[in-house]
Amino acid sequence: MGMQKRLKIIAAALAVALAGALTACYTPGGDQGAATTLSAGQQGTAPPVTGSDGTSQPGATLDAGMSEYDLSQPQNAAYKASYDAFMAIGDDAPDQIQMHDNIYIEEKDASIYLLDKSTGSETLLLAGINTDDEDYTAYLIFTRIDDSRFVYFYQTQETQQGWGVYDVSAMKDSPALGDPARSPAKYQNNRVYSLAVGIGAPFNMAVTDIGSMQTTQIFDSLITNDNDKVQYFAYSPDGQSVAILTYQSLSHYKIYYCSLNSYSLIRSYTLVVSYCDPEFIEFHGNGTLYIYTAQHDAYDEYMYTINLS
Repeated sequence: MGMQKRLKIIAAALAVALAGALTACYTPGGDQGAATTLSAGQQGTAPPVTGSDGTSQPGATLDAGMSEYDLSQPQNAAYKASYDAFMAIGDDAPDQIQMHDNIYIEEKDASIYLLDKSTGSETLLLAGINTDDEDYTAYLIFTRIDDSRFVYFYQTQETQQGWGVYDVSAMKDSPALGDPARSPAKYQNNRVYSLAVGIGAPFNMAVTDIGSMQTTQIFDSLITNDNDKVQYFAYSPDGQSVAILTYQSLSHYKIYYCSLNSYSLIRSYTLVVSYCDPEFIEFHGNGTLYIYTAQHDAYDEYMYTINLS
């Protein structure tokens, strides 16, 4: 549930103004802290990193446009604040969403209800099974579409997932067809983008027109490496692009920057790093990507940025 709920939240803390020169960073092709831009296809290697236990790891290999930041350095406090704020975001999406006037939908006891706050009456819309055994099924609200429709998703104890559109005016459920192991990732312009669920799942993204509920696979011809396991993905604020962070092999990660207009690959980036684990990716505006990592015990916290221009 965490991945879907997290995607519903606008990470306002990521809007930290990063003014001034931040010098404790490495940018390919330049000295420590230099903002040197490489030609397309060029790579650079950051200086070796030594942990608190005295062990050393080779520096990260970065593609053009990428920079590494050591978050223990005081001059990188703004990046550190952004990193901490992102990591603190939890499953805090609201349990109730207003449809119109006094009419709300709410999550309760693994089910979704229609609530009339003027009378206090509740109507069951989608019935879950709130137990601790293998029959457990939970329905959760993903997003409101308009005054009468909303997108929901469900999950089971066996980690099967799926989603659909519910129309409260017609009391009609329209489940998305196809592979049930898929959850909604974003709603935009009458379309729902969905992805095969779970960290480590093979790349598998689709778009569904909610008028016809017809689903089309997208990007499958662009990312064909079976070793690509999705870590996280993010959508640009303008809704024109998506960035997908994947894990390929030990210490090797790939970032795919794709257009949501043509469903084509704009650019891909490679990151090789052994002293932290890239886990999350987010847009900072439309022109920069932030990559947040899990810290290794003996090493400082690190994060990476990609200049998309």
